[in-house]
Amino acid sequence: MSKKGEINPISEEESEETVLTTNLKNRHIVHAITASLMFMILWTPYRYLTPILVSKGISMHSLDSLVKPVVKSGIVIFCFKFLDKIPRNRYLKELGIKKEGLLKGISLGAIAWLIYTSTLQCLTLYFSTGGTFHPHLRLTISDFPTYLLNLGYYVLIVGFFEELLARGYVLREFYKGLQLRYGAFWSVLASGSIFSFFHIPIDIFLRKMAASQIATHLMWTFLFSILAGYVFIRSNWQLAGIAVLHGLIDVKPFFSLIPENITTENETWVAFCLSILLPIVIIEGFHSIMKKENDQRYSSIFQANHNLV
Repeated sequence: MSKKGEINPISEEESEETVLTTNLKNRHIVHAITASLMFMILWTPYRYLTPILVSKGISMHSLDSLVKPVVKSGIVIFCFKFLDKIPRNRYLKELGIKKEGLLKGISLGAIAWLIYTSTLQCLTLYFSTGGTFHPHLRLTISDFPTYLLNLGYYVLIVGFFEELLARGYVLREFYKGLQLRYGAFWSVLASGSIFSFFHIPIDIFLRKMAASQIATHLMWTFLFSILAGYVFIRSNWQLAGIAVLHGLIDVKPFFSLIPENITTENETWVAFCLSILLPIVIIEGFHSIMKKENDQRYSSIFQANHNLV
């Protein structure tokens, strides 16, 4: 205990440490917002020019294959170098580009897509037929090589580079900064909201959507971001998994559970929300069961070793 009038050195050190920790957390949040603003500043004029370039005969896929990797990876590298100031050899690992858990990440992404797509088709069939439910599995593609080429584009270009910035950098920075209770949850919501706004330029300048259509698309994109953010965190920050998930969702599914003779209505919000929620529930339930079994196994091994001693 310090005497009256003296400064308690321990309390002072703890106070300084608390201030430094708070500043560090705030800095990560600022970095996430800065990267997002940089993207919007660069991407908005590009999307304004895209229809003009397409009208000149330039393919949008060709444009995006060049511009999207340069812009998004450039922003991330800039932030790492000048804002985070971390060594280059840590860039890939910070973004979730790593060998560890690669198969697990890809598997989670593919499983999440399969559950999402199957659920959405089943619910669409159910609501379109007034409650009658007779799914019929059929293939929807006839040109498989073309499907694989499209899938490669949407996974390697669209999925990978969009997730590189939105989840690999922005979500991770929010996660580091929002170290509160349920910090992962708030990080997914924050990055998901920003990711939705990333799509405003393409909706306005290229797709020429009305305000109500833009709002609907932003809400769908936000719901997708919840699933993508969850898969990213649950796969132990493996970027490949959500690149696969993103690409598969952007491409027309190679199968359908809806019979050809059934005319379906547009998907409802109930169908969308349940389709996003169900993969999370199933994967989280399976994860909890596996974790419980592993804990029991380790506990048994520890007890056996303790008895031997």
